[in-house]
Amino acid sequence: MIADDHFLIRRGLRLLLEGEPDLKVVAEAENGQELLRQITEMKCDLVILDLTMPGLDGLSTLDRIKSAYPDVYILILTVHKNQTFISDALSRGADGYVIKEEQEEIILHAVRRVLAGQ
Repeated sequence: MIADDHFLIRRGLRLLLEGEPDLKVVAEAENGQELLRQITEMKCDLVILDLTMPGLDGLSTLDRIKSAYPDVYILILTVHKNQTFISDALSRGADGYVIKEEQEEIILHAVRRVLAGQ
């Protein structure tokens, strides 16, 4: 699942991920509330989650997902490079953290490593 408030980011990630034979996007959400509604209906192994979204932000969404679905991996994909954001997300249970400006290969590598439990 992908949660990001920017349509073009969601669309680009979907195209990138679904271009890989071993990956499939089951849902997209533009905010945390929408993601939490969808995650109850869709089975997913990984959520790619933006930190800055209107309404329920990424960190609050992360807390709720990890509480209700501890086996779902969460990869943060954000513009925030600040060490405080990184530490906060990881200490709250994020399984990975990638900056949006990274190359496609780095994002795919992060997705696969997180899915492998690394």
